Amino acid sequence: MKKFIKGFLPAVILLFLAIYVVNSETDFFKAFEENYPTVAQKAPIISKTASGISELLSKLPTISQIKENITKEEMPVAPETFAENAYVKDSPLLTFYEKETVGITVNDDGTFTVFGVLSELARPNLVVRLKTDSGKTISETTFATDTSFEFSKTIKIPQTKETRLAVDVFTGEKKYGNYIGLINDYVYLTKAEGKWVKDTSPVIDNNKKLFDAPRSTSKALKATEYIESKHKSIQSVAQQLTAECETDYDKIKAIHDWICSYLHYDNDSLSKSNIAPHSATDVLRTRKAVCIGYANLYAALCRSIDIPCYVVTGYALGISSGSTQWTDKIVRGNEENHAWNEAYADGRWVIIDSTWDTYNSYENGEMKKGSQTSNLYFDANIDFFSQNHKIINYE
Repeated sequence: MKKFIKGFLPAVILLFLAIYVVNSETDFFKAFEENYPTVAQKAPIISKTASGISELLSKLPTISQIKENITKEEMPVAPETFAENAYVKDSPLLTFYEKETVGITVNDDGTFTVFGVLSELARPNLVVRLKTDSGKTISETTFATDTSFEFSKTIKIPQTKETRLAVDVFTGEKKYGNYIGLINDYVYLTKAEGKWVKDTSPVIDNNKKLFDAPRSTSKALKATEYIESKHKSIQSVAQQLTAECETDYDKIKAIHDWICSYLHYDNDSLSKSNIAPHSATDVLRTRKAVCIGYANLYAALCRSIDIPCYVVTGYALGISSGSTQWTDKIVRGNEENHAWNEAYADGRWVIIDSTWDTYNSYENGEMKKGSQTSNLYFDANIDFFSQNHKIINYE
């Protein structure tokens, strides 16, 4: 018996150590039964033992975390893994996605111009509304795109005592009927020294400082506990979604579109104080999540096909506070209430908020399909994005 224990104990210790090391970077043993169904069927004791040990060890810190705790700093990343950002600065466009974009410029003659293309929406009729901070409409202009779904309309700003006006844009399939909001509350014109200009966000300097900074592409490729990019199901979905895509930009757009149509925003978890699924595999399985679940799944799908992608956390207007206006407390503070992504494609970091581009919901235990998905927060311009998002941290 003693000889058995003496020989068996080192083997168990080695098994624990092997699983611990592998667990630091992958979920190989955690998903052992799924990855090796034949072994699970013929030798269930081995499969269950590996999975059980993996589950036990998952509660321990990883090797990198232990090293970081010892050195009190993050492990260094090779300089060549950092990517400089590159984007069009001071652009009037709200988004850089060329197949569906809107731009707004303010002219010196007391007019402003709304232009762009709405080809993917196939809703060629537009209404541009000017309204006061109190919500009163002071101007409404209707027009339509051309046959290529492109449009450009110059609109005169009415005489008013107001010094700040919101620009809302709605689109509709028919000239008369239901219209859907494309831009609501987050583009403003302000009057300064008798001249109208486009308003800038009070968090723009904070956001541009962080957005301009080089970021590690290697960190943005790692598999983590909640971004399980090496999981078989994640890899399979990503490969199917991007099989016919020619560029990384096409791939991140395909992933955005699929997430917006596949997932449902979990309102029940907010109203009932339940914890919504937020690991990538759980979100993939349940099809419901709040923002962090959307962001984790998006990042996992990108990383699984070697596209660097960050989960970005920060503050977004109109969520927990319900306010669509920046306050001094929010601008100066570090409170977080939202999460989104930045993916690296075409030599630049692309901003994507798939949560804000979906209209699907999960409410009262029922999944409800939205009337549309949007592209307004795919490849968003940092100037426009800053109107309602404050960047705080790159996860």
